Amino acid sequence: MTVSRVLRNRGDVSAKTRERVLAAAKALGYVPNKIAGALASQRVNLVGVIIPSLGNMVFPQVLSSISEVLDKTPLQPVIGVTNYLPERE
Repeated sequence: MTVSRVLRNRGDVSAKTRERVLAAAKALGYVPNKIAGALASQRVNLVGVIIPSLGNMVFPQVLSSISEVLDKTPLQPVIGVTNYLPERE
């Protein structure tokens, strides 16, 4: 419970305990999973991105830029590729 409170930045945890938990998380290479966190909190925080193709070099660049911007937010991209089929859009 204490680790969860520290990693989610919630609850009353002493500064000393918080430092120990964060140091252990860093040593273990802990990286928060945004999708798992969204499911646990019952908030979606997903952004749908639909592109026509991955073969055209411009679209992967667009996806990379979108991902870079969303990394600074609690939002997570979900990608769909239509293969230029209007019925999949």
